[in-house]
Amino acid sequence: MLLVNVELAKTVANNNLSVRQTELLAKKANAISPSKRNSKPASEDPNIVSLIENLQNKTGISVQLFHNKNKGGRIIFKYSNIAQLDQLIKAIIEKY
Repeated sequence: MLLVNVELAKTVANNNLSVRQTELLAKKANAISPSKRNSKPASEDPNIVSLIENLQNKTGISVQLFHNKNKGGRIIFKYSNIAQLDQLIKAIIEKY
């Protein structure tokens, strides 16, 4: 349960969530079954974990990364408002 609380805190901090958004997030987390709450991905590549943390720290937005060996993958940025989306788009445009 502590790990879930830490992850929730990181998400709230990284996304500058309002009190209401935080309440909804906590409610959803509590609705997850205990088996799913404690489950870990089959293989956590330290490079992928580092990349996710780096992206989250630099953008301030929650990031999910799904990598399939030799098949590519996808990156999901979860923003909670237009200001965060604008911040992400500006960061991408400035760098590329």
